[in-house]
Amino acid sequence: MSMHEMVDRRGLDISLALITVGDRYLMQLRDFDPEIADPGMWGFFAGHGKVNERPDEAMRRELWEELRWEPSRIWFLGTTVFDALRLHVFHSAIGKEVSRLTLREGQDMSVFSADQIRHNRLQSPRLKRHYPPTPAARHLLGLFHGISKSPDRYLPEKDRTSQAR
Repeated sequence: MSMHEMVDRRGLDISLALITVGDRYLMQLRDFDPEIADPGMWGFFAGHGKVNERPDEAMRRELWEELRWEPSRIWFLGTTVFDALRLHVFHSAIGKEVSRLTLREGQDMSVFSADQIRHNRLQSPRLKRHYPPTPAARHLLGLFHGISKSPDRYLPEKDRTSQAR
């Protein structure tokens, strides 16, 4: 199925997590399947919502499906449109437990600095090769870099006390 067919069938909404480990970002190397969007590129963990599923519920489900991880807290950073997709962007932080995550989708996962992402220096530890970041990952990094220091600064004032838990 092409990306356009997937969008037509599932809708335009995608929930996406910027997961930080200190001041670095956890990313997923997408499968090499030419039928998916951005094959063989590094992206943030994301997925489509199901019918009647809120974006924060979709995000938590996707993190469980892809990593077997249930974050204790996620912050809603905002919604942005990129390449005809509506991205509901969330942030969660993880510490040493990152080493206990189980990758269940994609080719690899690793943690990268903003500078590595900007300059396409993203090597797969498992495959021992460099792969570029997705265009959406670069776009989101430009919008939300620095979230690990103060995620609340990205929320509208009224939402700062009603973060997704």
